[in-house]
Amino acid sequence: MSYLRNRTECGGRSSRHEQRGTPSRLFYRWAVPVAIGAICIVCPAGGAARADTRHLLAMESNGEGGLVTVEGQIGVLRIDRSRVSAIRGFAGAPDFFGRGTFETPRGALPDYLALGYKCSRRESSGADPTPYRPSHMYCHVIYYVNSRTGLLSAFWTNDGSFRTSRGVVPGMSQERADHLEGLTPNGGVFVGIRTSGKVASLLIGNRSCRPKIRLGSILCLGGAVSALVLESKRFPVGLLVD
Repeated sequence: MSYLRNRTECGGRSSRHEQRGTPSRLFYRWAVPVAIGAICIVCPAGGAARADTRHLLAMESNGEGGLVTVEGQIGVLRIDRSRVSAIRGFAGAPDFFGRGTFETPRGALPDYLALGYKCSRRESSGADPTPYRPSHMYCHVIYYVNSRTGLLSAFWTNDGSFRTSRGVVPGMSQERADHLEGLTPNGGVFVGIRTSGKVASLLIGNRSCRPKIRLGSILCLGGAVSALVLESKRFPVGLLVD
């Protein structure tokens, strides 16, 4: 099972850090990982409404946010389809780039390449992309690329510019998120609302909730949304494997 081990805060540090260590596993405790890139978008001319649309699309293409869905969507990127070059095209050069692995039986799951964005060395509300061999960089957004397939396999963010298809964003009150999703978080290994589609599993993480046992299940009441976590069902790297 996996948890983010460190709670930290990411600032706007512009320096780049690269690590090539292989940690034993990446942990979750609700709090982590957008970056800024540029994708050329052609929009028809004319009208304030069109200008607004162009501004919204440009915002997403610059890594400033986007949808995160069980269909594998992360802005313009796609789980099991996007490569490192596509991530860089969407989000820009990463603040952190390094190799890691989750603590699983050797060979059961592949290593990953982590691309971290909005990172700094201030440990407060972000997460280290490779905490079992600490990089001492803490990021608001992390993309995990499967080393076997070379494709995007998982994603973690606590950045409020990313949202679910129902409008839930990190930092939102859990009560509001429950209303939008029509679900209540479960306690246990992964605290939050977990949904699944054909392509990926999505966890809407929770922090500071009050556990309550109801009909044999542990529910999590109150608190706030800590993070959005997405992982491939076909080619996981261990982020949501319990």
